[in-house]
Amino acid sequence: MSSIPPRSLAAVLFVPEEGDYFQCRLCFLRRKQARGTGYTNLVEHLHRCHATTYVDEFRSIQRREGSLDAFVKADEFARTVFSWLYWIIMENRELSMCEKPKTRKYTHLAPLSVNTLKKHMFGLEDVVRGIVKQRLSG
Repeated sequence: MSSIPPRSLAAVLFVPEEGDYFQCRLCFLRRKQARGTGYTNLVEHLHRCHATTYVDEFRSIQRREGSLDAFVKADEFARTVFSWLYWIIMENRELSMCEKPKTRKYTHLAPLSVNTLKKHMFGLEDVVRGIVKQRLSG
């Protein structure tokens, strides 16, 4: 059992749906929980199906509060690519920064190659170009 209040677990790790249903953010399973009766069914699902991971996921989502990460579940690779691109673009750094030994030593980001970053940067460019084109024509 964790020291996290059941209400907090339910608010962070479940999405309310129609009626008395809630969807788990970890496995996308729908659980029934009547409103006003506590959170026992939802918390039991976490203990039964996500016993080893739900506390870490809860803490991770709490740290990212205010971002869309709480609503969208992305895989680790996508988050890594985003983090590298965000760092390099916002700090106006060279792409080769991701391959430098000192950078890799002092970051907690998973290593990526310059070619991988270029590939995703060009993909991002295409998306942004399409959005700009649409807004200018509309």
